[in-house]
Amino acid sequence: MDLNVFFKDSYYGILDANTEALRAGYRPHSKWSWEGQPLDTFDEFLEKLKSLGEIKHAVKTVDVKPSSPQGSAIVLVTGTLALAGNAHELPFSEVFHIFPDTSGGGFFIENDIFRLNL
Repeated sequence: MDLNVFFKDSYYGILDANTEALRAGYRPHSKWSWEGQPLDTFDEFLEKLKSLGEIKHAVKTVDVKPSSPQGSAIVLVTGTLALAGNAHELPFSEVFHIFPDTSGGGFFIENDIFRLNL
């Protein structure tokens, strides 16, 4: 799977349209950080996003670097997001630490760190 294409063309479209559908890409032990706030479960992540209202992401860059011989990688995404009712787009960056999914191919997200770049 081409991770550049996945994060640029798929992940954020799914995130904006049906966040619950991303659950399969994480594991029960996955961790999130939203603006420095730790989120320990997918449900906490989902609640945080729901609290923001409608979101539309626009990805500008995706950088992928292998991080171990076992196939894990670090992914850095930059872009903008628009919140319903907010006239200005907000720049963001997000870092993912991903690992191969040995049970079914593909990968899963171990860590997800999000920051607005204000």
